[in-house]
Amino acid sequence: MKIVFILPSIKTGGGNRVILELSNELVTRNINIDIVYPKNSEETNTFNISKKITFIPIGTYKNSKIHKLFNLFHLFNYLNKTYKNELLIFTDPIMSIFIPLTKHNKVYRFIQADDYAIYDDLLVLKHKIFLIIYKILTKLSYHYNVKYLFNSIYTYDKFSEILKTKKIFFNLVHPALNHTIFYNQNTREENKINICIVARKHPWKGFIDFIHALNNIQSTLHIDNIYLISHDNLSEFDITGMQLIKPKNDHEIAYYMNKSHIFVSTSWWEGFGLPPLEAMACGCSVVLTDAGGVNEYAVPNENCLMYKPKDISKLQENIIRLVGDKELRNYLSINAQKMAQDFSWAKSTDQLIKALDYAY
Repeated sequence: MKIVFILPSIKTGGGNRVILELSNELVTRNINIDIVYPKNSEETNTFNISKKITFIPIGTYKNSKIHKLFNLFHLFNYLNKTYKNELLIFTDPIMSIFIPLTKHNKVYRFIQADDYAIYDDLLVLKHKIFLIIYKILTKLSYHYNVKYLFNSIYTYDKFSEILKTKKIFFNLVHPALNHTIFYNQNTREENKINICIVARKHPWKGFIDFIHALNNIQSTLHIDNIYLISHDNLSEFDITGMQLIKPKNDHEIAYYMNKSHIFVSTSWWEGFGLPPLEAMACGCSVVLTDAGGVNEYAVPNENCLMYKPKDISKLQENIIRLVGDKELRNYLSINAQKMAQDFSWAKSTDQLIKALDYAY
């Protein structure tokens, strides 16, 4: 059996992590994996990747939108020439619009976000006219004759809202954790308070809310270190006094999560939201938004503190509460670590194989 994942790139990102971790597990089960992607970026990733996975870049890199589009069409031509009976899985919302260019019957679309709303902040598409075109094409693409995978109830519900029906079968494939990397190493300094956040420049990730909250409380609250884990260009934000961490690998991410007492997630919405789960596994007390997909694992006041997206005053209140209440931090941390054990890539791969067996 061979599965072909079609990605927009192989750079570091939550969606790519899910595919590459699933691929790592699938090859241990004697399933051949090809990762096909247009060579439209020079960025790579920091993930641990099995040597049994075959990576196939299509085209050559040039920083030109026309050339990138050419690479994309070259990719579909490659798929049609190379694969006959293999199963194709698309993950990117823009690439999925072009699925009719394939000549395959065994095609899946793995929805990991609210695809219809993902570009609403215009950071990627830049102009409203492009956003309108994208939304029209996305809505049309939901009627393609393909099978679907979803990473959460939230993404399924958002998809169904646009489709205006729940007739599409709900194949669930959760993101998960590598528990040999993301676990509590018991290395926190008890006499300090460190805060960690995965900082992204996309407006809907809500990093600016974190900045505003800190500005309002830092003068009255003692925080020893603030770690910003990010590969993004954060020059538009005032991150004075914070430590920017550009991790070389997952071990480095886990290291800083283990140094941190509190992890904050400020997204306005998430298809699943993997970093807060990773932080929970590492023993952090987590403050996060009620961002949709996080409800697959987040239980307010049991394993996290939750607040409404964009509610900066409530974010401030939750940070102040955790900084001042060690007993609460410990309670949330212990419950979160227990819950995180339920999410493994082996279980997620079982979900994927079950979903593929259901269709074929």
